[in-house]
Amino acid sequence: MKTRTGSIMTAIVLVTIVLFLAVDAGYFLYNPGRFTTSFPFGVLNIIRGNVQVLKKDALSWEKASSGMALEPGSRVKTSLDAHAVITFAVGTTSKLEPGTDLVIDKIEEGQGGSQAYAVMLKQQSGKTWNQVDKAGGGTNFQIRTASAEITVHGTLFTTEVDGAGKTIVQTTEGRVGVSAGGSEVQVSAGMMTEVKPNEKPSPPVAMPQAKNELVITVNQPAYSLVKDPSGSSAGYLDSGAKVNQISGSTVSEVGQSGQTICIREPEAGDYTLSVRGITDSAGQVSVEGLVNGKSTFLHIESCNITAAKDTLLKLHYDVIEGLLQRPDASDQGMAAASSTASAPVISGPPAESKTTNIKPAPADTKKPPTTVTKKDTSADKGLTWLGADKNTQLGRLVSVGCFIFLITIIFVFMRRKS
Repeated sequence: MKTRTGSIMTAIVLVTIVLFLAVDAGYFLYNPGRFTTSFPFGVLNIIRGNVQVLKKDALSWEKASSGMALEPGSRVKTSLDAHAVITFAVGTTSKLEPGTDLVIDKIEEGQGGSQAYAVMLKQQSGKTWNQVDKAGGGTNFQIRTASAEITVHGTLFTTEVDGAGKTIVQTTEGRVGVSAGGSEVQVSAGMMTEVKPNEKPSPPVAMPQAKNELVITVNQPAYSLVKDPSGSSAGYLDSGAKVNQISGSTVSEVGQSGQTICIREPEAGDYTLSVRGITDSAGQVSVEGLVNGKSTFLHIESCNITAAKDTLLKLHYDVIEGLLQRPDASDQGMAAASSTASAPVISGPPAESKTTNIKPAPADTKKPPTTVTKKDTSADKGLTWLGADKNTQLGRLVSVGCFIFLITIIFVFMRRKS
């Protein structure tokens, strides 16, 4: 009798364990929330051209696509005509210019539910334009090259690695620390440093003056976004989120006095400017060209800026012998830019017209870049031993309850037998 009772107990215990594991596994496999936990990765957005990715532990390269998740260990290469952006967290991105080779070494979320991230990249060659979030404690962002280590906590800067392994760092906003050969220099806004292989960083010096600049100003409070010939954008989305994908460009904050977007060394070609007003008002958009710091042309367009629709403006200019050219009077106004046009042209009314009702932009004009969204698990901290999210926690609590219930039945049964 005792042997039979022992066999029954063993069977019940085994069944209980199986039920516990089955319920736990079932909740984990069914739970869709497991995909929204804060696993660290970057998201690739292809702006133009051919981009290749070598994933971690993969033996061959594959053609990349927009929206692709990049885990630590992934390597990304852009062709000689390609532009791409990797988004690591809201406000933290790396723009890969043509001919760039970049490895994602590490991405880690901050401790204790912090919104900060730790990102470590290895830049083999080419040029990157990096925007690092300043909010919420910022992101610990680091780039290593063959000759230097660059560390920032919130800034805009470029990193360029040439064929000889020399690293050039230029800071547009904030401050960047550059280390090599046991020495470190701080590169503040408007400054640059160079690091040759096996040498210390050069003392920071002022960045060379831009040969060409394009300055776009909206004189009313609005969200303005400019797209350059490569498809890269700089400015604000309708949601108020700031975007800066154009290397070397600066975007002023949205204020009562309006907004300014300055593009350093702009590409020749067609530009699109979309403006969404914070309120409805008559406003002006001015486009100024600078060559070697001197104004060469200024075109002002009057238009109605509304909060309901995007106001769409077209610009075009060419560069002759490396310099932005002064436009002829006949090049301004409503006429479409010809292939020989030498300056920006805004599509709209004739220059003498004061006010324009310009047609709304297409729906995808301000398509936001892909971003990484982190799940807020701050409310779950007390139950972290049960799992990363509430659904998993519930499943495991049910399993524990079933286990305790069955153990109680066994205990009662044995007491009666005795």
